[in-house]
Amino acid sequence: MPDLIGHDHYPGYLFTPTRLNSADHPTRGRAVLPPDTTRPLWWDQVPRGEFELFDAFTRLRPQRRAYAEWVRLTLRICFKFSVGFPWTFDFDKTLGFPGEGPRPQKFPLSDRPALDLVGTRGLPAGTLSRRQMCVLLFVKWLATKKTSFDSVAGLGSWALAHSLAKYGQHCYDTGVALGDYVDAINGVVDLDRTLRRKLTPAWDVVEAWRSVAPATDHVPCPPSLALAMFSLATAWGWWDVGILILLGFLGILRPGEMLRLRPADILPPSVLLLPTLTAYVSIRDPKQKRTTARREHVLVEDAAFVAFLEEWLACHGAPTRKIFKGKASDFRKCFDAFVRFFGIEPCDGKGITPASLRGGGATWLFQQTGSIELPRWRGRWQQVRTVEIYVQEVAALSVLPALSIPQRFRIRQFAGSAPAILEQANLRLLRLHLSVSVPVGLRNPPSTALYPP
Repeated sequence: MPDLIGHDHYPGYLFTPTRLNSADHPTRGRAVLPPDTTRPLWWDQVPRGEFELFDAFTRLRPQRRAYAEWVRLTLRICFKFSVGFPWTFDFDKTLGFPGEGPRPQKFPLSDRPALDLVGTRGLPAGTLSRRQMCVLLFVKWLATKKTSFDSVAGLGSWALAHSLAKYGQHCYDTGVALGDYVDAINGVVDLDRTLRRKLTPAWDVVEAWRSVAPATDHVPCPPSLALAMFSLATAWGWWDVGILILLGFLGILRPGEMLRLRPADILPPSVLLLPTLTAYVSIRDPKQKRTTARREHVLVEDAAFVAFLEEWLACHGAPTRKIFKGKASDFRKCFDAFVRFFGIEPCDGKGITPASLRGGGATWLFQQTGSIELPRWRGRWQQVRTVEIYVQEVAALSVLPALSIPQRFRIRQFAGSAPAILEQANLRLLRLHLSVSVPVGLRNPPSTALYPP
């Protein structure tokens, strides 16, 4: 007691758990408790314009902190022993101490989908079925050699690895794709996970195969061609494809990421209350989600396109549906129609494909900024060396020099009209055009004779 009085302290004997304290009661997932004391008399008089009691309360002489705390403690003690404590129920220690109890699970049973974690390891069904089919082809090849999979596997991992290596030579000689051979190896590993690091001869065949295979890099899409395809998409009424093309180029997106985008994934500056015309695009299912972040985002900084997205999102009635409502093959047909319209082949190595938008966006951003770090961050590559090799290889490739003068002039015409389309895309224009966009199943590219060079 002398220490408390000498240092102007008072003990906090009146401890209560938070679930019993109205001022600190947990409210997550539950309603807020009503007040446990009556309101002061002036509370109902002030709204009516009667301030006599309120003024009298404010004229009370304030107390020093040391005295006020002792008065507060005294009043609490008197209230407890003379009037009675307001909480008459006992503390239940089984609910936890100091009172919060066990926290709810972040992933409860009701939210867990039915999944075979042992058999599938969370892999997509398409990947598993493709590996199983490739393993069946390997089993059939073993049957032609007068043996079986069980007999080879019974000899140990060494025999199985060398059988897979010989099967790789057979696939190379008969024209089987390298990806099918890799799926066969991974399918065998799926059957017995202990073989994961014991099939080195088979993986040596894969490395040797890759070393002699010709490099087929994705030719980067020039920025003028991306703008030209967007203008052509608006002329044909294929607004969704045009939006995805510019999003894929400016955001350095993969084709699968573009096709999975929904309007709700686009966060314009009006939603984020940003002072600048920049938009964020959320990636729900990134490619490297098993080793890196499970949610990723990209930044779109083109002011004209961001303003266009603002108007388009304002009149879009289905934010949870995909921007492109067709299949991946339908999007590829629309994209190929744009590419062929400008006299370019829709193939890797010498033409333009949807994957070219990612390489074109990374190359263009590197040329604009001179920094390799910004393309790495926006493209979501883990290593700077990967971006350097990527940009170094694809930057030297271009489809424009191989085009004729009329074809390049056509690209320049359509690309030059893109800024005007973006500036004039107000809400009324979008309601007239986007609401009557051509359905995916009825999209046939018009004749090129309608657009003479």
